[in-house]
Amino acid sequence: MKKILYISQLFLMLLVGNVFAQQATPVGIWFEKFKDRPVMLRQFLQLMPKGADLHSHLSGAVYAETYLDIAKNLNYCIDGSTYRLYPSPCKSGTDDLLVKDISKDFREKAIDGLSVRNLSASNRSGHDQFFNSFALFGGVAGAGESQAVLLAEVANRAARENIQLLELSVSVQSKAVQELGSKYRIDSQSQFGDLRNQMLEAGLIKLVEKGVRDLDAVEQAYQKIMRCGESDAQAGCDVKMRYILQTSRNAQSNQVYAQLVYAFELSKADPRIVGVGLVSPEDGQVALRDYDLQMQMIAFLNRNSPNTKVTLHAGELAFGSVPPEQLHHHIKDAVKLAKANRIGHGVDIGYEDGALETMQYMKDHNIAVEICLTSNDVILNVKGSSSPLKDYIKAGVPVVLGSDDQGISRIDLTNEYLRAAFEQGLTYSQLKQISRNSLTWSFLPGASLWERPMNAKRVSACQGENVLKNTVSTECEKFLSNSEKASLQWILEKKFATFESLPQWRGR
Repeated sequence: MKKILYISQLFLMLLVGNVFAQQATPVGIWFEKFKDRPVMLRQFLQLMPKGADLHSHLSGAVYAETYLDIAKNLNYCIDGSTYRLYPSPCKSGTDDLLVKDISKDFREKAIDGLSVRNLSASNRSGHDQFFNSFALFGGVAGAGESQAVLLAEVANRAARENIQLLELSVSVQSKAVQELGSKYRIDSQSQFGDLRNQMLEAGLIKLVEKGVRDLDAVEQAYQKIMRCGESDAQAGCDVKMRYILQTSRNAQSNQVYAQLVYAFELSKADPRIVGVGLVSPEDGQVALRDYDLQMQMIAFLNRNSPNTKVTLHAGELAFGSVPPEQLHHHIKDAVKLAKANRIGHGVDIGYEDGALETMQYMKDHNIAVEICLTSNDVILNVKGSSSPLKDYIKAGVPVVLGSDDQGISRIDLTNEYLRAAFEQGLTYSQLKQISRNSLTWSFLPGASLWERPMNAKRVSACQGENVLKNTVSTECEKFLSNSEKASLQWILEKKFATFESLPQWRGR
């Protein structure tokens, strides 16, 4: 027993020593000196390598200005009061206009209406404005080659932020899948197996084939826009993009199940789909009513497709937003029943029954939490010391930062790192760990570079390698070439070594 205690204490000392050593480097000293000056900190974090953004919804990641430009090019109309964008002709007898005909002042109001910009000057709640925005620009997001334009915007922005990977939540064939699902009825989980088979035979398999073709078309259009592979290729071409197929949790149970079955099947058919997830307001009436049933659906499909990765918005709730009884179990059920590999938000952990045990379970089972500081503030008014970010870190739960819907929130991922440092008081070494976590807990295939990811210990094949050298040992090269994840992690380490050696961090 004494030996075990000694080893544990030694490991803790090494870990703490590594943290202090990181903070004693020129880059760590610079960070501590300027961490209370957001202007300087923003410059630092803009340059800092940030690995991946794992929590980003494509349609919500695009700024309102882009949607208005696309709508103008498509000759779309805009509702004069709600700012909803829709195909022409415009409704007669209303204030609706063609987007190409709107005034500058109206355009500014529309930008506010399609996002949470200037929210404090309105009488709208952040929650409602945030979630209602999707319906307003949704008609443009899925029109023609619009998705390729959306991808181009988020990829180029990610490149400017020094992000290597985006896991974007998207919808594919969702309307057709919901229509198919509406023909069935679910009364209990005993039906899951038979219904899955019936749905596949009734047309879901064909929709999977169509979904693959849809992704092909979008990516081909994207490559054309970005000029990838050409001498004038845009910066975003270097950003790797993968997709999380999202299911709306506020649809009826038969439609939710059809979407989930489809998501699991498409992820098996197309390697670009690296995971599945649930989206839309967790405090919605249907989402609350069917939460247990939906967790059972995912648990069943997970057992039948154990290689499919799952990320679930869980605990995107706040005290007072729902009755207290609804705050007791969502995160626990997402990780223990549905077997999620990651959860998003995790805000209400402090109100859950057995919260400490749940966080220990997440630590022991390598389940990461995606913290979205700005959207948690806007939607739930949870910020500052009310955020569970530091509680998850202290509990040893792997943490990543996500931008969620940066277009609606008018932010970027760098802003989330800034909030983590300036508002939450995280150190440079903690932010660096979060950046590393984002690739480690990504759904990219292959082994991780890290034998002990929370202590930055590499696998033996690459243990003694110098990341700044252009060559590595044969053993390490073989390991990296066999793992898409590890190869990207290696690039991140090279980026950090270069970043930390920049001359501006010395002598300030």
